[in-house]
Amino acid sequence: MPAERKQNSQIRKAARTNTPKKRRTDTDRPPLFPLPSLSIEDTGEPVISIHVQPHAEIGNSRGLTWTMNERPAEQLQKGRLITMSAGGEVTGIGRLSAVMDLRRHWVTFAVSGANLPCDIRVPIPWAILEGLESFTHQYHYFGLNNNPPPHTSFRDIPAFHDTNYNPYEFDIEDEDIASYTRRIADITGANQ
Repeated sequence: MPAERKQNSQIRKAARTNTPKKRRTDTDRPPLFPLPSLSIEDTGEPVISIHVQPHAEIGNSRGLTWTMNERPAEQLQKGRLITMSAGGEVTGIGRLSAVMDLRRHWVTFAVSGANLPCDIRVPIPWAILEGLESFTHQYHYFGLNNNPPPHTSFRDIPAFHDTNYNPYEFDIEDEDIASYTRRIADITGANQ
């Protein structure tokens, strides 16, 4: 009898280890926190669908911060209407309203129209930065926080790993540089 139990146990163990298991991907996984309820009325303006990672971060800004998982159909910028999706959940419509954080490889936008404050983190190549933000990113790149690392789509590109090289370039008019420099000094208190 004990030998039979031991043999049955070994058969069950072998059956468990040889059975292929389906691995869940991030896009299959339901979000750890429910996606925000976005409630801006559909006015007929174009709405960009954004696929985010299934986990949000807490405490980086004014609420939950959701991180882009896939490249959107168009670059994102302030004022654009969006919907977010993760793990089968889809939100209503929200609007990217302001830049909340600027890092070497990411920009974080506030999302208006949400039931609770929330933000979305977007890789720099997938975003359009306006004048002051693009100036800040280009001229203060080496002083910006280097975390989180680049999106997985860019991690195999050597320029994104060279800490002595800025892989981004923005079109900034020479006549705007003095104005942006003064505005940054005013914001940071360097003029006082």
